[in-house]
Formats: sequence, C-alpha cells, structure tokens
Amino acid sequence: MATYRERKVLRRLAVTPVAPVALLAAQFAAQVVMGVAGSAIVVGVGVFGYDVEPPAHPLPLLLAYALCSAMVCAIGFVVAALAPRARTAELFGLLIMFPMIFLGGAAIPREGLPEELRRMGEYLPLTHAVTGLRDGWFGTPAAMPFLVLAGVTVVCTAAAAALFRWE
Repeated sequence: MATYRERKVLRRLAVTPVAPVALLAAQFAAQVVMGVAGSAIVVGVGVFGYDVEPPAHPLPLLLAYALCSAMVCAIGFVVAALAPRARTAELFGLLIMFPMIFLGGAAIPREGLPEELRRMGEYLPLTHAVTGLRDGWFGTPAAMPFLVLAGVTVVCTAAAAALFRWE
C-alpha cells in the first residue's frame, strides 16, 4: 500500500468509486491466497515427503492460521498507513516483525530464551499465533490465542481504515 501511494496509484484510484475498505480487502485477499498456497506446499511436502505427523486438530489449526494471517496483514496495513514512503514502511515492518518472530517463538522455541525475553514475548501478538498454531498441530487448542489474534486484527484493521490516505 505504501508503494502504491508513493507511485501515485492510490491517487488515481481515489477518483474511482473504489472505497478504501474494498482496496484493503483486495490486498488482504491477495496476500492470504499467496500465503495459503505457500503454506499448503510446505505442509504437503512435510507430511507426504518427510513423514511429518499430520495436525492433531486441523480445524483449530486452520483457524489459527487464518487469524494469524489476518493479524499480520492488519499490522502491515497500519504500518503502510503511517509510513510516508515505501522504504520507511519496509523498515518499520522489519523492526516490528523480527522481534516478534524471535521473541514470539516462531524462529526458536521460547523455552530457549532468557526469562526476561520470554516475559517480553508474552505481550506480543505473534506469541499467541505461534501458540495457536502449535496447539492446533500438536496439543489441545485453547481459546485465548484466538481471542488475542482476533482482537489485534480488529483493532489494527480499524486503525488502518481510519488512518488510510490516498496520497
């Protein structure tokens, strides 16, 4: 979105009847479709090519995946709405996502982190995404990760829609 704004694509779209919500929804759908395709390939290769155990709870796993995708897109839309240029949006996105990836347990298990970093990670939304995905694959799903992901998605989507600007 920040690149579209910088290249004046959004300015041209502003004179059409396209609503900001429709534009955000189209971008969201495109990102989710690409993410689902990539994830399906990775899971398929793991399960069929490397004998990885299939998920214990497929429906909660899919819900966790959908909510995680929505949350990450919503955070990205907020960053794109606030950033003045595409390069700035990329920088802010990296500054937000890399700490979440490492402190949230997506790169290495949180059990391997020092106690202070583990406590910091408890406040990050990606921690709840990782918990929801792991519980859906291996354990017993709980409601809290889903509620946190849904809440972050709703708040960030509302913020992105409110902060959206064509130019």
